[in-house]
Amino acid sequence: MSKTRASLILSVLGVSNTVGRLAAGFLADRPWADSVFIHNVAVIVAGLLTCLVSVVFSFDLLCVYAALFGGLIGTSVCLALLLYNTLQQSSQESRSVRCVGPALIRSRMLHCLLECNFT
Repeated sequence: MSKTRASLILSVLGVSNTVGRLAAGFLADRPWADSVFIHNVAVIVAGLLTCLVSVVFSFDLLCVYAALFGGLIGTSVCLALLLYNTLQQSSQESRSVRCVGPALIRSRMLHCLLECNFT
């Protein structure tokens, strides 16, 4: 695959990630929406799409995958701390739930540090 096509796929992923975050924030503000359900559906569907990416060989389908995956992961990232806050408020006694937020933040920071190319 050429560098131009690869950069286009990454651009599609980035734009759809931003759109997914905006859409998730908009939906989570609606009184009828359940942010925990939205988050869980986004994570499950993104995981299923990732399982299917090994059979995708065309550039067009990779762009579709990047758009769907970016939007779903953007939704997941946007709602993760809201989900943590919801879980913490619903079970104030549970100490294990209160540890999820800092662990989530640390794991994302560690992932960013490991994935960044410093060359």
